[in-house]
Amino acid sequence: MAKHLENHEAIKAKVEELLQKALTAQRFDEVARLAKIAEEVKMLEEQDRKTAERRRDLAATVYGSTSKATDALDELGPGEESARERGRRVRKHYIEFILEGQGIHLDRVASKKYRTERQRMVGISYARELDIRSDSWFLGLSDEHYDFLILLCESSKEEIAAFILPTEVVRRIWNALSRSNGQVKFHITRIAWSAYELRLPGSRTVKLDEYLNATKLLEGA
Repeated sequence: MAKHLENHEAIKAKVEELLQKALTAQRFDEVARLAKIAEEVKMLEEQDRKTAERRRDLAATVYGSTSKATDALDELGPGEESARERGRRVRKHYIEFILEGQGIHLDRVASKKYRTERQRMVGISYARELDIRSDSWFLGLSDEHYDFLILLCESSKEEIAAFILPTEVVRRIWNALSRSNGQVKFHITRIAWSAYELRLPGSRTVKLDEYLNATKLLEGA
């Protein structure tokens, strides 16, 4: 496992170096690609950690008690949740428990696209905070028409900050957003404890504080 950790650290260091260069050059397509790599490395680290724990438990069953063997075998389960699966789960939970709990119903059109009761299109994207760059989230959506955007940002403490952008904001920023391979890219940063901004190419930013958990914007939509 030590060799795996060494390899992971080397990859993370290189990704961080390339990420800094991409951010400086405002190459947001490259930033999004590197963010995905960083997320995959983090997932592999977690897999290695759990594999090592399971190996220790299994060794204990060989030299230890039968009860510990049962516990260890019970711990062996399916593989780690992928980034795509996690995003699907978080979106589903947000729609079914947060929005539905406030009387807001969305019908699924595609994996990240939904429709309101009045046929308004809503794009919902999700990302976890980068392990190699704290207070930063890189999200993506297919380059289509949306009336509302919901950007779900999960912190390292597994807390979700949900930003709901209304139609007028979506129209104002849409053409300015970076694009790559049919995807529109979003770069969100936390600049203070509860202050966030959306970074646009050309050093422009959009303050997001008023849109944090602003579910009322979807009421009657």
